[in-house]
Amino acid sequence: MFGTNEIIGKKYFKDAPADSLFVTSMFFTLQGEGPYAGMPALFIRLAKCNLDCSFCDTFFDDGDWLTFDQLDHNVHAAVNDFWSKQGKTTPTWANNGVGYPGVVLVMTGGEPLLQDNISAFMSCQLPRFKAVQVESNGIPETEVPQGVTLVCS
Repeated sequence: MFGTNEIIGKKYFKDAPADSLFVTSMFFTLQGEGPYAGMPALFIRLAKCNLDCSFCDTFFDDGDWLTFDQLDHNVHAAVNDFWSKQGKTTPTWANNGVGYPGVVLVMTGGEPLLQDNISAFMSCQLPRFKAVQVESNGIPETEVPQGVTLVCS
């Protein structure tokens, strides 16, 4: 936090397990900024970063390798748990059994584009969510699939 995370590059992920991402946290909330501000959003925070920003307010040095199937399971649980903790049934706009038609998927970090596997994951998620957004510092050269909103800060 506040610029204390370890600085790494793309080579850190060169031996990453296939169909997996190094994830720090996942949570359902409202998007607070950018083109989808105010919309319900499922955030997947990926671990590690290539910069050491003194103003950074997020810890992302640690995490777990999760397969795409595990991520799908955790996404489902995060959305449904949000509503069940309030004693409510999950509305169909948040989970219709096939996808999340009223929810934006936000891939954030750390620096999510350090992980090459993110492109395949986001491509798979595009038809399942209202929108898919990736928040990046814009430095790593990783393909962002057509249809994904890239937000650079």
